[in-house]
Amino acid sequence: MTSNTLLSIANRDSVSANFAQLQHAHFQALMDSIWKGKGKDVSWVNHAILQPGNVRIYITELCNSRCLTCTFWRSKQEVKLDTKTWKDILCQIRNAGISSLEFVGGEPTIRPDLPALIREARELEFSTILVSSNGLLLNDKSINELIGCGVNSFHISLDGLRDTYSFVRGGDWFKNALSAISRIAQAGIPVLVLTNLTRQVIDELETLVGIVRGLGASWAVNIIENLKYGFKGVDLVELAISSKDDIEKVISILSRIKQRFSSTCILREVDILYIGDYLADPQREREVPCSLGFNDIYLDPRGNVYSACMSMNPVGNVLNTQLVEIIQSGQMKLNLKSMLLRQCGGCTCGYPQRAELMHGRTKL
Repeated sequence: MTSNTLLSIANRDSVSANFAQLQHAHFQALMDSIWKGKGKDVSWVNHAILQPGNVRIYITELCNSRCLTCTFWRSKQEVKLDTKTWKDILCQIRNAGISSLEFVGGEPTIRPDLPALIREARELEFSTILVSSNGLLLNDKSINELIGCGVNSFHISLDGLRDTYSFVRGGDWFKNALSAISRIAQAGIPVLVLTNLTRQVIDELETLVGIVRGLGASWAVNIIENLKYGFKGVDLVELAISSKDDIEKVISILSRIKQRFSSTCILREVDILYIGDYLADPQREREVPCSLGFNDIYLDPRGNVYSACMSMNPVGNVLNTQLVEIIQSGQMKLNLKSMLLRQCGGCTCGYPQRAELMHGRTKL
């Protein structure tokens, strides 16, 4: 990579950071207006110069666990782009001025070339290189290798104590996940533990967060649904928190966790209020505008690009068109307008942004 390329990327990073600061204030006011029914005209998106800052790469659909909350693991045949192609894609991402990168799956650590791709990302000077994993393959050797290659953040899934974890995850790997979290934290790398909110985990949440705190990690929750890529077709009947008593109980517990484990739990008051609203009536959330696609884009293992909403059709493919062109394309802007007006398929991705709209920014 030439010095001119690096200079160009640095300039784009500066523009991206300044844009993000202006964008945040602009979108807060804009989406407040849309949420209140006063700003349904989103034609301004047609003329916007888009500058996302984060990309999430679903690098594989294969997985080594069998979660009830996900359908990725049911894939039997790998849809695989080779290492060189992914390195070329990373260059496209960086040349688009994007500085934050997430490797997700499926289970990204299944790919033997993950260290090589992380090393390439470091050489391209991504500021954030995150791996989202179930932790099953993360031992001392693999953790040290990934960190040595450039990983500077991890997300690890932990869906309950041992019996609940085994039920939801389809195998008794609870100790593996705890060990991975502990080793990462001991290495001085930030690790966020994410728990899927299911009926089975309600009574275990406080104990679970206490364990996470003891390991030196942070903690938050995902809201389960079956609308988007990787989750379509999930049967939520046995898992979903749906009764009024259970909803009130889990919200009370989350509020108590926030107070008791304030340095570990990253949930805000507005997030907890939003979770209660969503569990009581998922359709109400569909009224709230979504701007996630203005900062985030997602790529699947086929090279398809999504406007941070994988319940919608992709906006292009990096094997055919350069990412910088896809980002400014008419299809990208059409998707973003649909997301603002919630004409999309709907999902729970990026719910903290919508939580601020529904419950204000005075309870953060």
